[in-house]
Amino acid sequence: MSELKVNQISKRSGNNISLSDPLRLKSYTTTERDALTGLNNGDMIFNSTEGKAQIYGSSAWTNAGGIEGIEIDYLLVGGGGAGGRGKDAYRMGGGGGAGAVLSTITGDPTAGTEGTTQPKEIIQTGTSYNVTVGAGAAIGGGTNNAGGVTNFATRFAIGGGGANGYQQISRAGASAGGNGDAFTPQFYTHLGHQAGGSAGSGTTTRRSGGGGAGENGGTDGTGTGGDGITTSIITSTEATTYSVGQVDGSDVYFGGGGSGGGAQSSGGNIVGGLGGGGTGVTGNGGNGSAGTANTGGGGGGAGNNGGAIVGYGGAGGSGVVILRYPNSLTISVGAGLISSTFTQGTNKVTIFTAGDDTISWS
Repeated sequence: MSELKVNQISKRSGNNISLSDPLRLKSYTTTERDALTGLNNGDMIFNSTEGKAQIYGSSAWTNAGGIEGIEIDYLLVGGGGAGGRGKDAYRMGGGGGAGAVLSTITGDPTAGTEGTTQPKEIIQTGTSYNVTVGAGAAIGGGTNNAGGVTNFATRFAIGGGGANGYQQISRAGASAGGNGDAFTPQFYTHLGHQAGGSAGSGTTTRRSGGGGAGENGGTDGTGTGGDGITTSIITSTEATTYSVGQVDGSDVYFGGGGSGGGAQSSGGNIVGGLGGGGTGVTGNGGNGSAGTANTGGGGGGAGNNGGAIVGYGGAGGSGVVILRYPNSLTISVGAGLISSTFTQGTNKVTIFTAGDDTISWS
């Protein structure tokens, strides 16, 4: 069989399509399209209202050219790190570091060298995506426990670094935990997030605060945990209703660092950084308080005043995943996740507060 030349096709009698010219579909507005009658499966038009080629089939018009992506807004918060242990001879624990906070919302302030607004996630209906809510670090007796990683689709927010006790350097993490002495804090930047813990303040007064998502530990005074960041993906009323974040006036904070523990002579307890940071405790054998659940806050450091009783730092606060997407979509959530969905204007918002499983939209 001889080779069929392309130019022979365009010159055949009765062929009104030339390969050297564009194919022009009949153009209709959406209103004009919907008024068409006598349609057959496979009929194709150009919809001038939507600017897309469309094909008729199964009694409906669908866009040609494959599956379209839908942009999803998200706020991801990693689990908070645990506070440090206290022991004898004025050995107090530092505050735990906060989990990373990643946001697609323009105007949400973020920290770190690359702390800009994150790119939206593009999803497709009928496709499954993984969601994992990072757990807060458990009390570990000063073993540098870091918080768990939070995940949605291709995006990850790592956990906060755990703190330690006397003469022990803190563990790196999304935010560094506070140290138990005047060591240089470690920093771990993942996607540029977040601020690190401050150095310790000495051996007889108070340990250092953990880093928050928005500022270093110690920024607001010796032993203070760093503040987190605010977000507008949910309102303060919604945050209160669904028990996520820390509400301060009309602001919603995530990712506060835990404050450091202290000796009796160092004054009272210091509240953790805004965004769920745990409170460090003063005195013999006192345990630091935990970071608040679903904030990514670091745990508070343990206190001591020369006694032999061991105090433990507080556990880190768990992370959270918040997704915002068009009202037209319906979400399906796997049984391994705990979530709540509500309407917010022209969007829906789903908040995941625990678990690990897949989700999809239709």
